[in-house]
Amino acid sequence: DDAAIVNWGNEWRTPTNDEFQELNTNFASIMIMKTWIDDYQGTGIAGKIFVNTERWWDTLFLPAAGEMGFSNTSRPVEGESTSGLYWTSTLITTSALMNNRTHAYIYGFYSMGTAPIADQYRMYGLSVRPVRSKNN
Repeated sequence: DDAAIVNWGNEWRTPTNDEFQELNTNFASIMIMKTWIDDYQGTGIAGKIFVNTERWWDTLFLPAAGEMGFSNTSRPVEGESTSGLYWTSTLITTSALMNNRTHAYIYGFYSMGTAPIADQYRMYGLSVRPVRSKNN
C-alpha cells in the first residue's frame, strides 16, 4: 500500500507523519535551518530546503510540485512553484475514516510558510518523497 515500496522496492518507504514533523522542529542535538528557495541551484524549481547546521552538506530539498486534484480538469496541477504537499505513510485512524483507509496525513508547505498538520483523501495526486529504510 506504500507508494514508495510499490514503485521503488522494499529498500524504500514513505516517511511517517512524525518523521515529516521533525523537519519543523529543532532536534536536541541537531539544528535544522528551513529556507524557501525560488530557484534551486539554477534549475528554476522552487521549494523548501532543510540544512543541518552542524553538517551543512546534510541537506534535503523538497520541490514545490503542487497537487493534482480531480475536480479541475482544465488545470490538473495546482500550486506548482508555490506549494509542496507530500504524502506520509500515516493513515488516519479515527472515526469512520479508519475502516476504509481513504485518508492519510500530509506534510505541506507554501512559499509563505508551513501548512498545518492535515489529512487528505488518498485519491489526490500529491508528491511522495521516498527514504531508504534504515535496515538497508
